[in-house]
Amino acid sequence: MANRKISDLTALTAPAPGDYLPIVDISEAAAADKNKRITFEGLQRYYDSDASHYVAFSAPATVSANLTWTLPAADGTSGQVLSTDGAGVLSWATGGGGGGVTDGDKGDITVSGSGATWTIDAGVVDTSNLGGDITTAGKALLDDADAAAQRTTLGLGTLATQNGTFSGTSSGTNTGDQTITLTGDVTGSGTGSFAATIANDAVTYAKIQNVSATDKLLGRSTAGAGDVEEISCTSAGRALLDDADAAAQRTTLGLGGSATLNVGTTPGTVAAGDDSRFVPAGGTAGQVFTKSSSTNYDADWATPTVSDVFIIACSDETSDLTAGTNKARFPMPYAGTLTAVKCDVNTAPTGSTLVVDINEAGVSVLSTKLSIDVGETSSSTAATPAVISDSALASGAVISIDIDQIGSTVAGAGLKVTLYVTRS
Repeated sequence: MANRKISDLTALTAPAPGDYLPIVDISEAAAADKNKRITFEGLQRYYDSDASHYVAFSAPATVSANLTWTLPAADGTSGQVLSTDGAGVLSWATGGGGGGVTDGDKGDITVSGSGATWTIDAGVVDTSNLGGDITTAGKALLDDADAAAQRTTLGLGTLATQNGTFSGTSSGTNTGDQTITLTGDVTGSGTGSFAATIANDAVTYAKIQNVSATDKLLGRSTAGAGDVEEISCTSAGRALLDDADAAAQRTTLGLGGSATLNVGTTPGTVAAGDDSRFVPAGGTAGQVFTKSSSTNYDADWATPTVSDVFIIACSDETSDLTAGTNKARFPMPYAGTLTAVKCDVNTAPTGSTLVVDINEAGVSVLSTKLSIDVGETSSSTAATPAVISDSALASGAVISIDIDQIGSTVAGAGLKVTLYVTRS
């Protein structure tokens, strides 16, 4: 079929299969002719440049009404698709999430973001939109404002909100106060408010209040009756409470074997204050209790040993000493035993040793006399110590001090003689 002008279309018929779609030039057609329809039935093919292949459009077998699509005025961007607004107007839209739906209010749903976001309008979903499995009674409970309204919908009475264990049966309508009977660990019966009793042994450790920390006892430290209180217990106290018996507790306390002994008068008991094993009978005024032998527990009364020290000055402090007898004299105030002697000077002798003798009633009590070596000030450092030959000193006997020898170069000065005497 050759190309034709619009004025020639009065006799134009559909091309035969395999024919090219004619190109119609309407540029020179009159206005009335431009409204003439080109009617083709069947498949409309568009061939490629060498007519070897084609693409085609085909109308449905039956169309119930005329339909016109208005194409977009310009090309879209890469990836966009043609989308209809449902009224025959086509536009370019982004493909994918929006399914090609244009933005805007679509009834209960609003589309935005080039068809990417679909939002259900607020308040449009109610019980009528829910599935058919919810009954009218179920919807009524869902519509109730609170639990009280739901109990009314269910037809419940005031007994429905009471707690406890109920026994027996009833029929008809419950009105007024009902008798309630509690059984089990808590028992009681009555109407309204009534006393209940907790069964013996029903309160377990798990039901007792928790303590605030370790080492706490539940009891009462405040004077008088009252609420249970926490009492602090040290780790040492808890150690005693944990011990299995008294022996273990004594070990915890670190007690020795004597802790379990009784007071008595026989071996294996502890002596009392008046026990003869502790304080023997007898004794005289001035005596002391002392160990009398090496035997265990062997003690007795004894006269105490009293020792006195006599220090006798035999010269002044600075003058040179001179040899001679009776440099000092005194009577013994009591009988006693001479146990030790010594002498000292302020100025040490030089040239020769200083020698001192001690006499009782004019007779020396020393077999080796006191001496202070050259350059020394005490007989304690003498090369030859003094030796006592007569230690018994009689009461009232005159004790005298003699200087038998002084230093040949420096005599020495400030002589003191010391006697150590134990009273008889």
